[in-house]
Amino acid sequence: MSESLTQESAHTDGGCPATVPPELCGLWRRVVLETPDAPPDTSTRVWWLQTPTLYVDLRVPVERRRVASRTTLRSASDAELDALALQAGFAGRTSLDGDLCRWSRDIDFQPPSGLPDEGRLRIDDGWIVEDGVHATYREVWQREDDSTGDWLVRRWTEREGRRDARTCYLVAGGAWFLFARARSGPPLEQAPSLAELLARRGGGRAVRVALLDFEISLGRRDRGGPQRTWRIDVSTLPDREGEPLGAAADV
Repeated sequence: MSESLTQESAHTDGGCPATVPPELCGLWRRVVLETPDAPPDTSTRVWWLQTPTLYVDLRVPVERRRVASRTTLRSASDAELDALALQAGFAGRTSLDGDLCRWSRDIDFQPPSGLPDEGRLRIDDGWIVEDGVHATYREVWQREDDSTGDWLVRRWTEREGRRDARTCYLVAGGAWFLFARARSGPPLEQAPSLAELLARRGGGRAVRVALLDFEISLGRRDRGGPQRTWRIDVSTLPDREGEPLGAAADV
């Protein structure tokens, strides 16, 4: 990541007033998703790292298992690109008003749905039950161990040229971090899914690769060593898995 960086804000959490209470903070792993028209989903791997202000969310469906780690977008087969298009994740700011939680999606791997991301939460000793407001669903979340405190909260713009800019988020709590780096270009138009948008746009393989070039990476950080030793475990870009976070941690 050698591109020039324009920092819009970079601060630990102490530099910005909290918008959510401490009991909502940490790395949350989704246990189950329940919807009226489908069996309970326990196979999609979902993580949401909430700091006192900003958050990053990563969702990796079971179909992604057909894409091996170390696979680059350019070397992926068409079937592998199809599987990568099913991933999801987003980042932004969270606010809580009573039991009503709102997640602004400043950047989003999938195209916008047209509905606000809002849910009603019941928070109890490391567990959250979330019920949808604008859609009928229930998600159950469990907080991972060693995922609170020592907060790191950063948002900046990475510029590759005069017109190309990518919004980046880095959030960390305890031993965990989530990093998000949006695709370049204008925001996507509203669509049911990225897969449908790719089919609608056409344009060949180069267009597909460009739209899939959106990184959301989960990993652990060694707080006793330099930030460059932070290692990625799971990523929307398979070739990033097992790699150090690298320059993003130095912004």
